[in-house]
Amino acid sequence: MRTTVKIVMVIALATLTTITSLQAAAPASRTAVTPGQINYQGRLTTPSGALYSNTTYNIEFRVYDADSGGAVQWGAKYLVYAKNGYFNVLLGASGGQALTVNTPVYGPEELWKALWYDVARANNNNLFLGITVLEDYTGAALPADEVSEAFPRQKLLCTPFAERAQSARYARESFGAFSAGGDLDVTGSVAATGNLAVDGNSSVDGTATVQGTTTFNSGVVVNNAVADLNKGLDVNGGRTYLRQGLDVFGSSELRGGATVTGPVTASDTINAPRFQVNGAVPIHVRRFDCGTGEDQKTNTGYSTTDWSAMMVGFDMGYGDIDEDGGEETFKVRMYESGGTWWIHCQGHYHGNYADFGIDVMFVKRALVDDNRY
Repeated sequence: MRTTVKIVMVIALATLTTITSLQAAAPASRTAVTPGQINYQGRLTTPSGALYSNTTYNIEFRVYDADSGGAVQWGAKYLVYAKNGYFNVLLGASGGQALTVNTPVYGPEELWKALWYDVARANNNNLFLGITVLEDYTGAALPADEVSEAFPRQKLLCTPFAERAQSARYARESFGAFSAGGDLDVTGSVAATGNLAVDGNSSVDGTATVQGTTTFNSGVVVNNAVADLNKGLDVNGGRTYLRQGLDVFGSSELRGGATVTGPVTASDTINAPRFQVNGAVPIHVRRFDCGTGEDQKTNTGYSTTDWSAMMVGFDMGYGDIDEDGGEETFKVRMYESGGTWWIHCQGHYHGNYADFGIDVMFVKRALVDDNRY
């Protein structure tokens, strides 16, 4: 005769609080910070209300992803002692035996994986606990054809799933893809062996180490820490602020320009299509027509405070040098007068004077060491 088992749930208290990260698949192992178990208590009675005898019972526990049928996510068999029908068992603890019938995805000590939030499992938010007692109310083993699961299955609700709030609060690393759609505030170090994409704001007070590609769609702000970018920095549309200076040990390519208020130190080449200092191109090359005559002076208009100047070429045109006398045959020099750079052209001619064209390079004072003025 088939025996029907009635199980009254007294309390199902989940203490499963694991370390994970948002939208990450369950890793192969976990750190032992929280137990990863459910403390389950129940009472065994017959359909008429008679209590099960005070003895030990083999009870199989399974976690399904549906209230009937469905896939078994976790399962284990425990030998429990019942007194006055009451029993207590730590689901997910050591001592559970693997199931050989209707086998689950995860083994006896992997209950935490079954409760782990995984977007790849569509029914992960609907989990149900099924219980099967292998003995009758006297403790005698039931024939295989009389063994059946208690009905209905018990749905796991708020308390077991509170492990997700705990896991998100103490998240340390992601074993799969990591996505933060809002702000990401980290007071410690961040290490990512894959890619990291942040759509909102990101604040890291410690060290951030990313071996893959890091995408910050809203820009990157580095206030006091060191930004160590071993693989380079690619900023296409956002803004990057480096308020404590920038040390570049490899090549640096700035496609959209860079504004730097602190020092820039580079031990290698800096390639920039149009390099600027304080919003202006720091090197100018200009040609000046100094006219004809033996002694010509031309004001370039460039400030001697802001610019260093040097002659880089000249064209005398046609002229008739006077071989007689002891005057200077030809001289061109830059000099300061009234706060600006002047060109002084001198020659010794008779009759046909040279038409001077002078090429001058001006370089921002901040980029050169010039002690002339």
